[in-house]
Amino acid sequence: APRVGITVPILDARRGEVAFAAFVWVDGAARRLIAETTCPPAEAADCLSEAVADGEEAMLLGDGLRAYRAVFDASLPRARILPDSMWTPRAAHVGRLGERLLRTEGPTPAPALLPGYGRVPRFRARANGEESAATPTKR
Repeated sequence: APRVGITVPILDARRGEVAFAAFVWVDGAARRLIAETTCPPAEAADCLSEAVADGEEAMLLGDGLRAYRAVFDASLPRARILPDSMWTPRAAHVGRLGERLLRTEGPTPAPALLPGYGRVPRFRARANGEESAATPTKR
């Protein structure tokens, strides 16, 4: 089935980085194109420009655009920036998504509910002597 557009939430992750992911719509369902990642805005923009097919619409949203919009405009000149009224998820939408997952995949055991970090959290990186940056990955 053909995919219809790419939706890219971009959040300001502070420390000069953005957290982002990219989703495509196939048969009315969102599918992950780029996994959740945290990196400098220029790396995110480069990754997105490679992922967006010629002529395909990319819709960007999120508070990361307040600080770094120029970076994304330069790499994705045809991308559509959605109005900032759409940048904050509404609780009802999150609830509907959770309900859909519950119906299609069943309940998730509480111990399996872990936060997904786009980078190793600073406190863990320090404890393990590691870097805290991540590299964008496509799925």
